[in-house]
Amino acid sequence: QIATGWKHEEGILELLKQRVNSDEDSDVRLEAVKQIATGWKNQPGILELLKQRVKSDENWQVRREAVRQIATGWKNQPGILELLKQRVNSDEDSDVRLEAVKQIATGWKNQPGILELLKQRVKSDENWQVRREAVRQIATGWKHEPGILELLKQRVESDEDSDVRCEAVKQIATGWKNQPGILELLKQRVNSDEDSDVRLEAVKQIATGWKNQPGILELLKQRVKSDENWQVRGEAVKQIATGWKNQPGIVELFDHTVLNDPFQREHEFQTNPRQIALEAIVKQYPDHPQTLPLLQDRAENDPDEKLRKWAKEKLRQLEN
Repeated sequence: QIATGWKHEEGILELLKQRVNSDEDSDVRLEAVKQIATGWKNQPGILELLKQRVKSDENWQVRREAVRQIATGWKNQPGILELLKQRVNSDEDSDVRLEAVKQIATGWKNQPGILELLKQRVKSDENWQVRREAVRQIATGWKHEPGILELLKQRVESDEDSDVRCEAVKQIATGWKNQPGILELLKQRVNSDEDSDVRLEAVKQIATGWKNQPGILELLKQRVKSDENWQVRGEAVKQIATGWKNQPGIVELFDHTVLNDPFQREHEFQTNPRQIALEAIVKQYPDHPQTLPLLQDRAENDPDEKLRKWAKEKLRQLEN
């Protein structure tokens, strides 16, 4: 309040500086850093004050805020890139490294050595969020540099974190779609990645980007029938329902799913593959002789209360 309402009163800046340097509460230091950086940007000594926070504040949020303010407000001052690089390479907190990576990749993209710095983060940062951000920045900002696709493939195949593998899958599927071997790489993820989020991402990318390739429907059917994760099974049903609804055998596949999918509800937010399949049947094959009996059966007998409720409501609508 003091910083915004009494900004022009004598001594306010001094008071805020005092808070930045000596308040033991990190939230107070954080707020004071924000106010000083935005309200007194052109005063002498402000950049030095912020640099000091970057280097010596024991709280990661204060260091991150100081990094952000310096990178956006003092971008053209000498030594700023070096300061940020230092944070990327040596800050013990991953959120500070992450912020520095973002700022460098967007603000200093054309400086020599930036791509190398990001590659190093991809390969050696111990934090998955930093690796993922570096993957994202490289894939979007340095797409045409040699070796980028190889670097991303390496992440898909060997990064221990599923979020990093997911990001690499997404970037490869969208940015290198027409390169040879990409579909095979994605199929491999669908069939063998141990993490359901990666399989899910690969299923989405394949179904939307390679719809007309032979064998895609079979791949999706296999996921519907055998993937151990409810989200992957549900996504495969969805993709088949939108892209292959007129193919022979789809009604039977959905019938089978409605009656046999092993989904057991644990959380309210979950989407039941049996319900996705039943909704597809009701919407796309309303006149099929099995549709009404199936709906009636699920309204009475499905173990998932949410699905029973939906089926009963649907029956009511149809009767009216």
